[in-house]
Amino acid sequence: MSRIAFLPVLLITALVGFAPASQAVAAYDTQTSLSISQPVGTYGFAFHATGDVGPGAGAPTDKKPTGTVKLERLLGGTSEWAEVGEAHTVGDWSISTSYIGNAEYRLHYTGGTYSTDPILWNPSYSNVVSVTTQRGSEAATQKVKKHRRFFLQGTAVGWTNRKVTIMEKERCKGCRWHKLRKVRTDASGHYKTRVPASSRGIVHRVKIPASARFPAYTSRKYVAIDVATRF
Repeated sequence: MSRIAFLPVLLITALVGFAPASQAVAAYDTQTSLSISQPVGTYGFAFHATGDVGPGAGAPTDKKPTGTVKLERLLGGTSEWAEVGEAHTVGDWSISTSYIGNAEYRLHYTGGTYSTDPILWNPSYSNVVSVTTQRGSEAATQKVKKHRRFFLQGTAVGWTNRKVTIMEKERCKGCRWHKLRKVRTDASGHYKTRVPASSRGIVHRVKIPASARFPAYTSRKYVAIDVATRF
């Protein structure tokens, strides 16, 4: 009876003794790169960021790191990186965002594991790419109201409660530009001012100074012609 009672215990002990030992996980560094095909664009338009995550020094080159990459942005005039999008590093991938001002971008690979082998991929950051944002055409427009009153107006993005310069010149060869006046924008960056006209036409344009988020801007030319005085 005593031998039969102890038999299951002996069998369990034997099975446990032959259990395979757990495999050690190897950790390797990674190399992340960022590419932006259009580093100069117009405010509000979209662009795409792509990149690559590969094995670092000493890592097996026949295996590809997988996981998540996050696109981070450092906007001009700020000191903290902010996440703007993410993607999974499988197949062809890209991250879409918009031009909102001069900024620096980088990719952050958060790390991962290889699906079939005990490999741990360490996190890494990519190179930094600088992106320049131009102000859009909405920064200046011309509007005519009744009684031949001409107005120049627009929205200076990122330039609120500050002054823009209205330039003018006669519509003739060799005529030089001079300052008409400075106009202050409102809390939305909008400005509007009346501009003179003549029978030959007076040419106007708007100049907005550079800021941390945008380069200096000079609008296209607008001609104010008072048709009623031409004859």
